[in-house]
Amino acid sequence: IKGHNSSIQSIAVSSEPEERNVLVTGGSDSLVKYWDTRQKQSVFTLKNHTMQVNCVEISPNSNLIASGSEDDSVKIWDLRNLNMAYDCNDHESSITCLQFNPSYRNIASGSADRTVKSVSYTHLRAHETPEHLVCRLL
Repeated sequence: IKGHNSSIQSIAVSSEPEERNVLVTGGSDSLVKYWDTRQKQSVFTLKNHTMQVNCVEISPNSNLIASGSEDDSVKIWDLRNLNMAYDCNDHESSITCLQFNPSYRNIASGSADRTVKSVSYTHLRAHETPEHLVCRLL
């Protein structure tokens, strides 16, 4: 499968049995791509990072994608409507890793600034970023 304009930095696969043909990639072209392996092509592309995407994750229910970038941001995308549901720019350096935690319904992000931050995704809705949902230091 080919589709990024430059190297792929990260890949995530869905853990949902009915979504077993889905994978997500993040590339040095600043793009996040959603793939259907049966079609062997990208189904859609998420464009909002300004620099290389270092890491991508799919939520346990496969409704959300998180991406972390060299632009110091974590973005959470709602796959039900393909909108960005959250944009966190609280790190002071590039995002190096992400992990959804289904038990606490949050996502943790690690950064080159040597911090780990977490945000709850329980109440996220597209076009609505509640002010109380800010990244917090763990």
